Amino acid sequence: MTDFPSIAIAQNSKKTRKNRVLVAQFGGGYGQYARDGLNSFYDEWNIVLSNLTSTQRTTVNTFYETVGSDQWFNWTAPGDSVVKKWRISKDTFMESTQGGQIYTISMTLVQQFDIG
Repeated sequence: MTDFPSIAIAQNSKKTRKNRVLVAQFGGGYGQYARDGLNSFYDEWNIVLSNLTSTQRTTVNTFYETVGSDQWFNWTAPGDSVVKKWRISKDTFMESTQGGQIYTISMTLVQQFDIG
């Protein structure tokens, strides 16, 4: 299993706690709701890596090309005391230049769970 590069995320990175819910909608506005499985609560992080040098940019791009959006990796999110499994959400990897050789990369990480 691969680890996320050890580059500090920017303070404007944001965590969202999500909850998967199954819904059965009935007539008259009535509905029935139930949690979707054991791990229905999960986290998503919209992370920003700013002020990256060319070397750091290459490290992050190589990492993304290795794991893509279909492989899990290890990362300890800010405020967490344990390493968790994450995946990069598809179509969220964005890169921009701040001028010269300074870059910003952002992406959304989605918490993953494993049976074993």
